[in-house]
Amino acid sequence: MPATSQAIDAFYLTYDNTLLVDVENNVRTQLTPYTVAQDRERFLIRSYATLSIVASFEYLWLHIFRSQFRALHYVNGGPVDVESPCALGRSICTG
Repeated sequence: MPATSQAIDAFYLTYDNTLLVDVENNVRTQLTPYTVAQDRERFLIRSYATLSIVASFEYLWLHIFRSQFRALHYVNGGPVDVESPCALGRSICTG
């Protein structure tokens, strides 16, 4: 086995776990109908692009939702000075 294959195998073992192996096996199963290399590549590229978009949306949603929780936490923490509308923003940004 060439050194590069050994290095790749060693790298894979650094974060090997049951969930990852199950997902890899699922991807292999989904690739079974695509016997032509170009079809397999198109499938993998489309899947990767889709997962990248979903991950970006999840990341954005998490940050928007987090700001809502921080605002509620601030408001529920006690009286809010309505004369100082920036107080809520400063608390969220620094707290």
